[in-house]
Formats: sequence, structure tokens, C-alpha cells
Amino acid sequence: MKILPNTQRFITKHELKELLKELKSKGNQDEETIKYLMKDECKDEKDCSVIKEELFRLNLFPFEVYQLLEHKPKNLLILQLIIDEMEERYDDETLNYIINLFN
Repeated sequence: MKILPNTQRFITKHELKELLKELKSKGNQDEETIKYLMKDECKDEKDCSVIKEELFRLNLFPFEVYQLLEHKPKNLLILQLIIDEMEERYDDETLNYIINLFN
């Protein structure tokens, strides 16, 4: 029996959309799924990449980064729901910076 390397990882909606487009070109994807994913994604891949890099630079956990990219928080309440121990880990200035990344 061959053991395969672990290839699990988090992906953003944008990365999922690109994967589904690739599968669609092979003839096995539903158009409605792609339309759903496109309705509120980042403006372009570069925009998503920059935001993702900034969030990782702030020492957020990977699951927090991907949840933030998914939900695009507009206020501190949403941040508090996503970021574990937010008050202990970050000051108000950093939290406002995170919110401003999505505006």
C-alpha cells in the first residue's frame, strides 16, 4: 500500500472558483456553483493575495485568515467572532487595520 502525502489545505472562494472553472473546462461542473462563488469575491486575484499576505503577516492562524477572507468583516463584532482571544492578541489599532483591509 502506498502512502500519499497530506495535501489538505485551506482555500479561498477565489481559489475554489478557479479550480471549478478548470473542472468545467473538462466538462463536469455546474454553472450555478460558479455564479454563486462570483457574487461576492475579491475584485481580482491580486487583491485577494495582498489581503491574505497582510493577514498572515499579522500572525493570524490560517483558519482565521480564511474565515476573514470568506466573511469580509465590517466591524469589531465580526472580528471577535472569528479571531480567538482577539483582545489579548491585538490592540485596537491593529483590529481597525484588519477591518480597513476589507473596505
